[in-house]
Amino acid sequence: MLTMCLLIGQSCKTRWTEAERQAFAAQCEQTDSVQGLGLSLVGFTYPEVASVLVHEVSGNTIVDSFYAETDNGSFDSIRTTYYARINRTLYLGHHYMFYIQGQKPYILSGMKMMMWAQWTMMSEGYGCVMGEYVLNGKTHEHDSGITLMKKGFKYPWQ
Repeated sequence: MLTMCLLIGQSCKTRWTEAERQAFAAQCEQTDSVQGLGLSLVGFTYPEVASVLVHEVSGNTIVDSFYAETDNGSFDSIRTTYYARINRTLYLGHHYMFYIQGQKPYILSGMKMMMWAQWTMMSEGYGCVMGEYVLNGKTHEHDSGITLMKKGFKYPWQ
C-alpha cells in the first residue's frame, strides 16, 4: 500500500489514536529494564576504553560485573569519541558504575523509560527508550545518549 501511495502521489499517513498513545505510554513507563545500551566515550585513547569495567549495584551490593564492548573501529576523530555497547539487560532500579583507566567511576542511576516520538515522512510512530537518567549526580532529561567524557577533556575548538 505504501509503495502504491508513493507512486500515485497520495498521502498514506498513519496516525495513532489518543487511546493507542496513552496505552503505549503506560506500558512503556512500566518497563523495568533496557537492552543494548550505547555509550559515547569522549576524549579517551583506545587503550583507556578498550576494557570499560561495569559494576551493577542493587542497594549497596554489587550483583554483577561485566565489560562494555568498545569498538576500536568506531573512532570519530572530529568528536574524539569511541562508541561502546552493553549487550545485556540493565535494570532501571539498579545503578551502574563505569570504571575507565585513570578516572573516578562514572555512576549511572535514576534511569526512566519514556515514550519517544519516531516520525517518518509517511507515518507517526513511537518507541520506548531510556530517555532520562542521572550521571554522576547530574540529571539528563529527554536524552537517550549516555556520554562518558574524560575528566578535564576539552574539544579542540573550545
